This record gives sequence, structure tokens and C-alpha cells, in this order.
Amino acid sequence: MRHLHPLRMLRYMNHFNESAPEKIPYVMARFHEETLRIYNVLEIRLSGRYTGTPRDYPAGNWKGKYSFADIGTWTYVRSWKFAKFTEHDMASFPHLLRWINPVAEKPAVQRGKSGFYDSEENLES
Repeated sequence: MRHLHPLRMLRYMNHFNESAPEKIPYVMARFHEETLRIYNVLEIRLSGRYTGTPRDYPAGNWKGKYSFADIGTWTYVRSWKFAKFTEHDMASFPHLLRWINPVAEKPAVQRGKSGFYDSEENLES
């Protein structure tokens, strides 16, 4: 899961999209493309493209096992609409999008979610 550490790129992208006093197109495009690349790594892992067996979770053997990796990754992937990704951007990641809801339904995640996740700014797909 060390490949997912760069998910912080999404945090940086959100900063430049929402908070930065100056909009720098190169920076915004760079973080956008890097985040899509990381989403593709997750998509490959969840799809089972190289193993022939789709996975329920990115970490663990066989179909995967719910773990801390899901919790940390979910917080970034779940907010793809807030991060200004479009349906078109995300169309290449059906396994990744499918993975969002089972993680969101976990009791611990339900307890930990803030109001933002259910706000109008971040509607479910």
C-alpha cells in the first residue's frame, strides 16, 4: 500500500482548487493528473487485472481484507466530487467507485463521518 501515500496529492489539489490565493493552472493540472494516476493504481488492484480475481479491498490476500489502508484511502477517494473530478474522469474506475460504499457502510466509518460527507457539496454518485 506504499503506493497510496501519494494520495496526499488530492489534499494538495484541494488546496490549490479551493484555498490558494492564486490559481496556478500548471499546479492544478499536475495534482489532478497525479491523483488520477493513483486512482488507476487502486483500480488495477481492485479489478484483479493481473490476478484474474476482483478484490473487495486493496490490502490483504485473495479478495482483500478490510484494514487501516481502506480507512486512510477512503477519506481521499470518497470526496472525488469535492475535488472537482467529473463523472467522465471517474468512468475509468468502476471498481474503485464500487469500493466506496462498502467502506462507508462500516459501523466505525459511520461513527467517524463528519457532516461534510453527507452535505450537498459531496453527494453520493
